Amino acid sequence: MQDGAVYSGVAIAVTVTLFADLRRLLPRGTDGPQRYTVREGATVSELLAAIGVEAGADVTVAVNGELAARDTPLREGAEVMVLSPMEGGAAGAATTSCPHRDLQIKKAFQDVVAPEIHELRGEIRRLDRPA
Repeated sequence: MQDGAVYSGVAIAVTVTLFADLRRLLPRGTDGPQRYTVREGATVSELLAAIGVEAGADVTVAVNGELAARDTPLREGAEVMVLSPMEGGAAGAATTSCPHRDLQIKKAFQDVVAPEIHELRGEIRRLDRPA
């Protein structure tokens, strides 16, 4: 729920940044990070549902800069980034027209995707070592 929602229990506020095609879920006329209010103890999955992300949607979520699973509980003031799978290549580069969006995607990649790739490379090296 966006700000203004009323709960009978304790509510917390989180800031959500949507990237790529998920930006279609932003409230009309808004841009950039949005503040959402959810019940205390709500999970990433509950937040995604409140935003309008389908339950089975393939998304990557980071909470406070760390990759998060759908069952990750949220805390007051959490910063949540939601990315959908990205496609690239020459065709993708030709359609890019918003420098601000490019910077957001680049930052998201640096903060979320690159550390995950680095961790996977380390795991592959560990598994490739002779026993």
